[in-house]
Amino acid sequence: MSILRQEDETDFVLEEDATSCWIAVGNISVYIRRDHKTVAVDLYPLGQEMYDSLGGTWASFSESEEAIEDELGNRDDRRGETEDRSKLVRQAKDGHARRPKGGGL
Repeated sequence: MSILRQEDETDFVLEEDATSCWIAVGNISVYIRRDHKTVAVDLYPLGQEMYDSLGGTWASFSESEEAIEDELGNRDDRRGETEDRSKLVRQAKDGHARRPKGGGL
């Protein structure tokens, strides 16, 4: 059983029944974990994962949902037309939402 599902060449989805995964990126270990409310990401020097992390971040699913709804409202205001809300929300839930600029965490 795989805990990651590949959606595209560089896009992966953490399967619903998986709560965490490690990804090595060069000499950095990236630890991604989730619970029913949040997703957290911590970065460690490769091979030193049992020590303090170099940094990390987290976000709640409710914050993300609010941001999606805010963006939809802003688009409606700017364009003066109705967006297909269900499609954007579905894309976000499926991991196909627009990536942040600058590659920030």
